[in-house]
Amino acid sequence: MTDDAYAQKMRELRLQYLKALPAHAKVLNEHWRRLRHVSWEAPSVQAMYQTAHKLAGSGTTFGYQGITVAARELENLLSPLLETGEVASAARREAIDAAMQGLVRALDAALKGKRAAETAATADVPAPAVADSGLNARIALVEDDEVLAGQLRLWLEQWGCEAIWFSTPEDFEQALSRSSFDLLLLDVSFPDAPMGGVDWLTTVRERRGLVVPVVMLSARTDVMSRLRALRAGAASYLPKPVAQSDLKARLESLLTHRDANRERVLVVDDDVQLSDWLRTAMEAAGFSVKVLNQPLGILDAMERVRPDILVLDYQMPGINGVEVARLLRQDSRYLDIPIIFVSGDASAFDHQEEFSIVGNAFLTKPLDEKVLVQKLRLHLDKARQVSRRMQMASVRQSPEGLQNRAFFLGELNNALAARRLRGDSAGELLLHLMVSNSDYLRQRHGVVAAAALQDRIERQLAAHPAIAGQGCLWGEFVFLLRVSMPDNELAEEFVEKLRQQLAETDFVSGEGQNAVFSLGAVLLDGSQGNVEQALLATEKACAEALKNKAGTTVLASSVKSKARQPADQAVRKAISARGYKLFFQPIVNLESNEPLFEVSVRLEDDAGNIYPPDQFLNFVEHYADGGLSGLDRWVIEHTINEMTTLRGKEAESWAVVIRLSPVSETLDKILPFIANALQNSRLKGARRVYFSLPERFVLRQPARVAEFFGHLHTMHCGVIIDEVAAEGDSGLLTEVVRPDMIKLDASWNQRIRQRAEAEPALKRLIEYVGGAENVVAASIEDAQIFAAFWDFGIRHFQGFFIQEPGDALALETQI
Repeated sequence: MTDDAYAQKMRELRLQYLKALPAHAKVLNEHWRRLRHVSWEAPSVQAMYQTAHKLAGSGTTFGYQGITVAARELENLLSPLLETGEVASAARREAIDAAMQGLVRALDAALKGKRAAETAATADVPAPAVADSGLNARIALVEDDEVLAGQLRLWLEQWGCEAIWFSTPEDFEQALSRSSFDLLLLDVSFPDAPMGGVDWLTTVRERRGLVVPVVMLSARTDVMSRLRALRAGAASYLPKPVAQSDLKARLESLLTHRDANRERVLVVDDDVQLSDWLRTAMEAAGFSVKVLNQPLGILDAMERVRPDILVLDYQMPGINGVEVARLLRQDSRYLDIPIIFVSGDASAFDHQEEFSIVGNAFLTKPLDEKVLVQKLRLHLDKARQVSRRMQMASVRQSPEGLQNRAFFLGELNNALAARRLRGDSAGELLLHLMVSNSDYLRQRHGVVAAAALQDRIERQLAAHPAIAGQGCLWGEFVFLLRVSMPDNELAEEFVEKLRQQLAETDFVSGEGQNAVFSLGAVLLDGSQGNVEQALLATEKACAEALKNKAGTTVLASSVKSKARQPADQAVRKAISARGYKLFFQPIVNLESNEPLFEVSVRLEDDAGNIYPPDQFLNFVEHYADGGLSGLDRWVIEHTINEMTTLRGKEAESWAVVIRLSPVSETLDKILPFIANALQNSRLKGARRVYFSLPERFVLRQPARVAEFFGHLHTMHCGVIIDEVAAEGDSGLLTEVVRPDMIKLDASWNQRIRQRAEAEPALKRLIEYVGGAENVVAASIEDAQIFAAFWDFGIRHFQGFFIQEPGDALALETQI
């Protein structure tokens, strides 16, 4: 682009910006008038905040610093009201009115100069001396402000980039399946979602495994916003208005390692010519490709490259593709890496399901370039889905690592509830640990090396005796940890000692600056009403610690309610008031998106504290109307009501499992209630509702249970026996009528590690229930256990994730 063309385009964008200002002023005035004279409503506050945020981020970019200053003042006044939902006080309204007047004056001043801008020469428009084609990158820009997006695209094109604009994150995500990008520029705020870009980035990284570096742009300059963006996986955070030089410098730094940011393919083939052809074809499609012509070096290559997918020659001298796949299968880190075999031998198809949990593809020679790329994308998408499902249903990915997020949060919630019931103030801390120089580490070492560095930090944390594996990866280079503190140590001293131990560990092997840690902590003393409150306290403490670039520790203070009633009294009161909440827990099928959920119930007291079943069920029989059977009826009624709200294909396919209380009264009295609830609901399809009873209860009275199961089958319900133990299965096999499914208990995790010992008993159970597709494995400890059950044909796994019904359905449509 020539200097003249650039200047002309800049002038057009500036005029376009000015023409849009009256519309912005109208939005601000109309909503402020409504807030002042009609009623205080959150949508109007949101509309004003969004407009002010947009103007704050774009004013200086187009030469109007006064707009940026005035808009930012208004934005800062509205932001706390938007986050808390509070109605503004009289003093706050006066301040907002003054800020509004200042912003209107700034807009008027800009508009008065509009005519001059229309006729002005291009001399006042900053333009580069010469066109720059040095970056040569394909960059996605997600920005809802079309004018600002046009400005940024102009800069990017001037630097030699191909810039593709998307107005929403969802539009960009759809393009990911068709195209590849070197970098993403993402706005933090979108209409109706002040932190919408951060929320989307968090979910898309989990759902799709997004690997391209992300630079977040925001008019918000507070530390908490920056912390949340980096935790979500942003490689960098730039405040709006964005300076042209700052943006270019940041892009140059991140694009230095662009090959590592792409999806990584490792080709293992002793044929040099074919390897070169594969590399050329896949690099043209946007993949980062490494070739290994000496197959015996596969383990070193896997550690060094950390590929997302493998392309293996099926037949090689010394070691063939089958042997390579079997070797990798023994390492839990590589279980969810898909494998594409290249073979001229039709017998290769016999091994279709043998090697990778996520499945294999077999391509015959000669190869078709389009088919190869199609298979790569297909299996990478499947690998992300399977990996996500494994995380939903396992304690941890590897024995040496921290826990998966869902399991960690569930255990934290249980621990908080237990402390409230006991009034326990033992020394346990929740830590929010962040590598505060993660930007530098990514830019210095590249994405692949940074991921390996994160793994080393995770293993170091998991092995620490005070942590003992109790923690999770909360975001990129961000960890949540539960720490047991010795009785004779002060919390502040203990946490700072832990941070210093990490700071003194050389995680980068002397190559550049080491990792710098910022740490926020809170004492888990029962004063936190729920997990969200505990997380927010540590997040704020970490944000405070983050202000010190050299790394520091901040311990949040605990605030206890003076009028707090005893926990058991609160539980009894909540039970009497039927303060139950319904949650759904997925039973994950690693091969399909089969929608099956187990129903779980929680208790919520007046203060909003949540209690899991094992902490309130003992009270139910004494304080609830109808005892445990009454609770069963409540769960059945509310579950079926939720199911009747489903629409579309979910209305006929979504199924749930309801655990019945293991008491004799259940067999005597619950059937009429179930029949009436189902008849009134008019649910479509058979086996939409499954009912489960534990094995120990079933074995006590098999004849009565058989009759009970028979009645449920006549109502088109399914039946499940759960908590099937690893020992003593003979009674179940010989005395109990076959259910539709069985669910194994956690004892199988240890037994299956000894495959030779576990195989006979597990095969008998599989035969008894009519096939491995009718077996659910529960409490999976790590990926190696997944692989062991997988080898027996088991595909259903009990997840640790619990969500409210609407959220559970939304999750199932995403993965």
